[in-house]
Amino acid sequence: MSSLANDQTTQRTILIAGAALIAGYIAYSLWTSSQATAPRLTPDSSHTGAGHAAPSHKKSEQYSPKGDPQGWSEEDMKKFLSSRNMAVGHNPTRNELIAMVESKLHEPKV
Repeated sequence: MSSLANDQTTQRTILIAGAALIAGYIAYSLWTSSQATAPRLTPDSSHTGAGHAAPSHKKSEQYSPKGDPQGWSEEDMKKFLSSRNMAVGHNPTRNELIAMVESKLHEPKV
C-alpha cells in the first residue's frame, strides 16, 4: 500500500470516528433531555389511560375491603383501585369496576 493510500484510509477512519462520536453525543443529549421531562414510573404503576394521572399512595396505605369483591360497594372498589394507582375513569359500570378489581387482585407480583 502506498503512503498516499494509507493517509487517505487514516483520514477516512478519523472522519467516520468523529461522525460516530457526534451522532452518539446527539443521541445521548436527546435521550437525557427526554428523561428529564418524562414522568417517573414505579414498578407497580399501571397505565391509567386518557392522560389522567393516578393518585400516588404508598403501599402501606393500600385500601383493602373484606370479603368477596362481588359484594363490595362501588365506592369500596374505587378506593381499592385508586390506592393501587389505577384510575377508574369516568362513570364505570359496576361490572367494569369488578373486572378491574379482579385484575388487580390476580395480577402477578413483581
